[in-house]
Amino acid sequence: MASENPVLVKSHAAASDLSTHQFKAVRLNGSAALALTTAGQVALGILQNDPTSGASGDVMQVGQSRAIASAAIAEMAQVTTAASGKLVTASAGDPIVGIAKTAASGDNAIFTVLLAVGGGSGTIAAVNPPRRAALTAGAEAANVIKVAAQIRNALTDAAVASAVRCVVTSYDAGATLTDGGAGTVDFGTGTVEVIATSDGTGLLEIDVTDVAAETVIIEVRPENGLTTFISLVFA
Repeated sequence: MASENPVLVKSHAAASDLSTHQFKAVRLNGSAALALTTAGQVALGILQNDPTSGASGDVMQVGQSRAIASAAIAEMAQVTTAASGKLVTASAGDPIVGIAKTAASGDNAIFTVLLAVGGGSGTIAAVNPPRRAALTAGAEAANVIKVAAQIRNALTDAAVASAVRCVVTSYDAGATLTDGGAGTVDFGTGTVEVIATSDGTGLLEIDVTDVAAETVIIEVRPENGLTTFISLVFA
């Protein structure tokens, strides 16, 4: 479902009747008045209301806006301007309007765009969240807790093997960890760091074994990413 979260909205007079063009991309026409973008033009932002000629048009320049597609657009695709103020999937070198936060089914479909107007060369990676590991843990069985670490690039799962920094802190007698069948590392007590490697889908599976009743903290950080952690309580 398309949604909005305005951060910066500015008003300009409409150069012509834009009353049927809400949620389309607009630009300034050289006289500080609003006009619809054509294909390949840099956009000022997305029109939020329906002004007639000379009336004030509200333009979202920063934030999350509804927008109108000219063709099918995939979720997370970078988008650029098309004819009549509509948006389309960007190619290399196109001026970037933003990222499609929701997919568009086709021409005239309303979707959600995370605005990053003014970008170029078909890349705005800086607006994406950094790499991280999504951690989940199963229930303890026979002194073992299974932890899955899924490496994510921005909002999607990684599709390649990744180097992963793993730190385990054991507060009592120590724990052992098995990384993807590559062997067992005895962490003992305190904090110990190892570098593991995820599989081709970005998944790292960790079996943590501890015979003591204690808390073990697993920290995982993919290369060039953020650290996430999970606390495991052994009974």
